[in-house]
Amino acid sequence: MAKQHVALSLVIFLVTALTYLKLSVDTASPLVQVSDDLLSAERVADKLPYPPHPARFLNRPQILTAHCVTSGTHYWELEAEGYWEIAVAHENINRTGRSESSFGMNKVSWSLTHKDGDLFAYHNLEKTLLSKSLQYKRVAVTVGFQEGTVIFFEVGTKLRQLHMFTPQLSGPLCLGLGLYRPSKVTILKTYKVDKV
Repeated sequence: MAKQHVALSLVIFLVTALTYLKLSVDTASPLVQVSDDLLSAERVADKLPYPPHPARFLNRPQILTAHCVTSGTHYWELEAEGYWEIAVAHENINRTGRSESSFGMNKVSWSLTHKDGDLFAYHNLEKTLLSKSLQYKRVAVTVGFQEGTVIFFEVGTKLRQLHMFTPQLSGPLCLGLGLYRPSKVTILKTYKVDKV
């Protein structure tokens, strides 16, 4: 409960507004189309002709941000539609292999999945069915290195906590998106949160 209170208090004091997160096309699965402004990703039916790259996800329809974080507390807000996954993942997550590269299926990623109106939290092959359902299309995630928290929220008239992980965090950590048919996710706001 103390960690939850600290994280919620930090989210209230957003004092450093930075739009520093953009998606990395080099990591994008061939089944993920990225917008020109690098803020939106959408699942496509046919593989795109991306050039080979060692950072590219090959077995899962996923993508990471180009910028990863190593310290402090961060707030990322997104608009998400369809069958999607929003994750926090180590930059060195495997790019091949079903479990090794899947968000939430290993020790180096934490995820929230929305499918057919249901919400699930995943980490290291452990699946948690959440009793809450989404009323809005906006989701936020906070990453707090000092607090040791990864917290997912629904963003509506106020923040509503959906799930909290309490891992020992070490960077670099990236925002990750998993996109299943049909789905689209857009990065709306990214902040570094300072204590006041």
